Amino acid sequence: MPTLLDLLGRTSLPPKNDGIRFTNRRFSEPALLRGATPLSWPGLYAILVYDPTCTPRPYRVVYFGQGSNLSERVTTSHEKYSKWCAAANGCANLYVAFHWLPGSNESQRLTAEAELIRDYRPQCNITFNPWGGLPRF
Repeated sequence: MPTLLDLLGRTSLPPKNDGIRFTNRRFSEPALLRGATPLSWPGLYAILVYDPTCTPRPYRVVYFGQGSNLSERVTTSHEKYSKWCAAANGCANLYVAFHWLPGSNESQRLTAEAELIRDYRPQCNITFNPWGGLPRF
């Protein structure tokens, strides 16, 4: 006996996205920043823009951050918010994903944040280059 899906011409449901992965960390599914309501938990966050050239998901990270209470960090009053908006060609195009780290301390979060920044080099994060001010020979 055919199932409802067979009658509709589909043999299976479309795949469900279970978040987005950066290096070895799984973040939540990207959501529009303007509608996001982060929990008051410690963790990492990724500010994203839609970019169809990125794989396996069409999002490009423009900023990684961390905090002990992400509901206080991921706001329009963030010190980099205007840079995020410029990177996204408008504030309405910003997405956010979260990686919760309950029980973490600031040192652990800063280390994880630095690793992600090193691996992805998001345009709105400041990266440290120890050779940046030295003359070239």
